[in-house]
Amino acid sequence: MGYNTGDTYEEKIFEICKKKGITPPGSTRAGAAANKADVEFVHQGTTYKLEVKNSANPDYGQKRIHFDAMNKVWVWAKPDIVTQLYNQLNVPSLINYQFNPIWYQKMKPKTPKLTRWIPDPSKPAYDLQDLKTDQRNFEQRNPIPLRSLFTYYKNRNTYYIQIEGSGFYHLDSDIANLGTSQYDGQLFLRFRVKHTGHSRGGPNKCQFMAVLKQEKKPTLSLYNLEPTQTFPNIK
Repeated sequence: MGYNTGDTYEEKIFEICKKKGITPPGSTRAGAAANKADVEFVHQGTTYKLEVKNSANPDYGQKRIHFDAMNKVWVWAKPDIVTQLYNQLNVPSLINYQFNPIWYQKMKPKTPKLTRWIPDPSKPAYDLQDLKTDQRNFEQRNPIPLRSLFTYYKNRNTYYIQIEGSGFYHLDSDIANLGTSQYDGQLFLRFRVKHTGHSRGGPNKCQFMAVLKQEKKPTLSLYNLEPTQTFPNIK
């Protein structure tokens, strides 16, 4: 399986930590495993979890969300550790409660779990005007307080983050007393409608998405696991 840019950077940081001799014996990086820390490091005999983000796309996971027309609620297509974060941020409640997507009005679920949708033959076809209406009513940006992010990672026992191009920071607290600065980037939650197809018949498929992204880079850290700055005092 090919790596994406975030996965490649995570591997790079893991190899740096491994060569420095600060990874736990026999440890591996998380890769695609969402329930594991990206990387772990050992400081004075204690193991700490580290979140790793690359500079090209420092987001916290783009997730698909469906509208359950029967119950008038938004539900995640595939609940996981990231949607847990989004639930803690009350992401579904940020969507206009009066919004009834035309896409879901003209589709019907192919599976009971609402994971696949097909056109409802009894309804008019979904067209480009419908798409523009759904985009206008769904797409928005919302600032997210950093404290919510810190609390989420604290609950996962993760207190440190490495960001490509910015450096090494602590999140909720510098629990290992490394002298790090706290991450002070700015985050926003973006809703968007992804679609395929631009024929006169309208889009072939629409997906309603939520993604938490870094809008503003944090203040450059004094420390970095890469050799561009001073390596943290991990020993």
